[in-house]
Amino acid sequence: MLQRETILVIDMIKNNFNTEITYDHSNIDWDKHIQLLMEHRIFINAYPVLIRIIPEYYQKTVKNCYESCIKKINNNVLCLKNFAKEAKTEKLKFVLVKGLGIAKLIYGDIYARQASDLDILVEEDDMIRGDYILKKLGYKQPN
Repeated sequence: MLQRETILVIDMIKNNFNTEITYDHSNIDWDKHIQLLMEHRIFINAYPVLIRIIPEYYQKTVKNCYESCIKKINNNVLCLKNFAKEAKTEKLKFVLVKGLGIAKLIYGDIYARQASDLDILVEEDDMIRGDYILKKLGYKQPN
């Protein structure tokens, strides 16, 4: 049997995060609900609904979470711009995949899909130059 938090997430998606619809949010474990939205990377989409229906005592937490998501996306955009600038200088062709690329291409909005990192593809022969650019920009590979 589905839990109330899961049902609320499904209802929000079915109704395209419509803020005009009244959602049944009685007896919701808000921590669990937020966790589900974050796991499925739809928290940003749900935010306009959440801020309307969430209890007042939890609104600051939700607002901080939203601002954190927006900050991560903005940081990713800055990183991508820096990488693209260096790639152009080095004549390195690359393709942005998943995350921001999907959000922009499919939804027309980089904020439509949460992304916590950047996924870039380069041809195998260009991997050394790609690595050089990343190191030049201060990125380090984990051990």
